[in-house]
Amino acid sequence: MENLNLGVWEIKGICEKHGADTDSLWNGLLRRIKLPKLAKAAGFEKRSGAATVVLLETALAAKLFVIGSVLGFFAKALAGAVDFEQTALYRFLQNDLLNWRAVLFELGRQLRTATGKADESLPTALIIDDTTIEKAGRRIEGVSTVHDHTTGGFVLGFKLVALAWFDGIACRFLDSAPVKETTTSLRKVKRKFRKNRAGDSAGAKRKAEMAVDKISLAIAMLKRAVSKGFVPEYVLTDSWFTCLKLVKAVRALAKGAVHFLGMAKLGSRKYGWKGQSLTLAKLRKANMAEVRRCRRFKSRYIQIDCDLPGFGVVRIFISRYAGSKKWVALLTTDLSLTYVKAVETYMIRWNIEIGFKETKQLLGLEKCQARDLDSQIAHFTLVFMAHALLVDLKVREEYRSLGILFEALGGQRRAALVTERIIAAFEEFLRAAAESMGGVDKVTVGELLDSEMFDVFKKILLGTLTDYQQNWNQFQMTDGVDDVNGEAATAA
Repeated sequence: MENLNLGVWEIKGICEKHGADTDSLWNGLLRRIKLPKLAKAAGFEKRSGAATVVLLETALAAKLFVIGSVLGFFAKALAGAVDFEQTALYRFLQNDLLNWRAVLFELGRQLRTATGKADESLPTALIIDDTTIEKAGRRIEGVSTVHDHTTGGFVLGFKLVALAWFDGIACRFLDSAPVKETTTSLRKVKRKFRKNRAGDSAGAKRKAEMAVDKISLAIAMLKRAVSKGFVPEYVLTDSWFTCLKLVKAVRALAKGAVHFLGMAKLGSRKYGWKGQSLTLAKLRKANMAEVRRCRRFKSRYIQIDCDLPGFGVVRIFISRYAGSKKWVALLTTDLSLTYVKAVETYMIRWNIEIGFKETKQLLGLEKCQARDLDSQIAHFTLVFMAHALLVDLKVREEYRSLGILFEALGGQRRAALVTERIIAAFEEFLRAAAESMGGVDKVTVGELLDSEMFDVFKKILLGTLTDYQQNWNQFQMTDGVDDVNGEAATAA
């Protein structure tokens, strides 16, 4: 997992490769997947109007090209490629009968089949984590006050529990579920959005999940993933999810073929060791004579095999890194793991954090302000689908940063908008010039080309193109370089 950076000339080559080839890039992405199978997985087929597969393709394209909203999509150049009204797309996203979870799993299956296991040197893993989805509207269905661990405060929004699959080189989201933590401060909100759903609909089931605790949700996600063929070597979690209930559930997956590896809190939980019941802090003090040094990670660590009450023997690594006074603990059910291998494997978990950052900053994971929970779930799923396709493209074409790839796509959309405005301006010029010269029916093409008005129009047109090219070149030399060096680009 080396941190490889691109030089300026490489960035330029990537942007030039796809910079004016939107159709080719989009068609290339679509060739990697089977849209009809994705539409079939949704479990709903329209009887009339735009077909489900057409609406799904349109909604996915809007996320990839960062149109922002349905209304924004129909105000942009891409809307000229569809032959239905925006209300059809609104109804599609609000449909509680659509099984968006099955669609995301089907996409994961298709991309997994296309790539296989990418790197035999790294284990496969399912990663569980949650992230805060901040919202502005207090009337959004299911919204509540949630704790944001990054700031330590409380915000309005959801907690989004997500499951990601790591195949050895790339990480893609497989499942997600928005949950609420408390509704205390929202009880007095009037006219909060409510919707009647069929009891057995996909939307009703997702609404019921909002009241389920995150550990139970995580276990259900893991079982669902394994049942669909995503059997990992390890399940990785942070310290919040590490608990007896989850450890036991992981070891029960695939007849014991899956191991658990996660951070453990140095709290009050006690472990059995040599006839004693000790916390991790006391275990560390009792084993200080066994401290070893690891040059690779510049750390000191203690390896302890002890009993997790209610489960059995687990291996715990308690370590402290150079420059830090804090001891941290890794817990695993794989008793063959060495310290170095355990740390290397646990580092895979960081991929889901990167995925959250990319989807928020580049694809607008938090940007949907629809009040309908079904629309929110559709938005989350489409963003994760767009991210999966971009990750697939990144792996195949060796983009080292999704920011670079994202800006290449954004540059194409901006170019399309400039072209549309130029065409509209040219049409307006023709009408105005013809009217001023005696009428459309009385003016020849030669007279229009020889007119002073056409000379003025050419100067305006050339100025517009020059300004756009200068702006695009400026992006290539600045923003792209910053992103490659680790600063994620922000969606325009």
